[in-house]
Amino acid sequence: MVRIRQALPALDQGLLVHLMYMLYDKDTETKPQMKCRVLVVEDSESDAFLISELLQVMGHTVEIARNGRDALRKLLTFSPHLILCDIMMPEMDGYEFASALRDGDSHSAVMVALTTREEFADGKHAKACGFDDCVLKPISITDLQRLVEMFS
Repeated sequence: MVRIRQALPALDQGLLVHLMYMLYDKDTETKPQMKCRVLVVEDSESDAFLISELLQVMGHTVEIARNGRDALRKLLTFSPHLILCDIMMPEMDGYEFASALRDGDSHSAVMVALTTREEFADGKHAKACGFDDCVLKPISITDLQRLVEMFS
């Protein structure tokens, strides 16, 4: 899939989501068997918006948190099946969030780290820190669908 976000950074976010979804091969799309609740933990407003919008277009319920502390607060009232979490964030980064969540042992959500750092893309470091998987950003529509299907 073309990395539209990198190629056309000045586009309006709503238009960008629309273009990305139009490029998605709907012939291979399968409707999720279960509507998932997803918590997106991302400090980049544009990344959080794009991921959230695409998941909602796929039929899932999404909440957004801007950092690990905000995510812990959201988890008091929102019980996700899947957590997509950026690694590098202010206040409480993704690793601190994963550690706090796993130490609390009160949530069984699958946690996927989102990173731009290729050296972490194999997922070994993320798994050692409490994540179940790791995906390189920018995340594609097919990666999002794969994650939701795999972990729902």
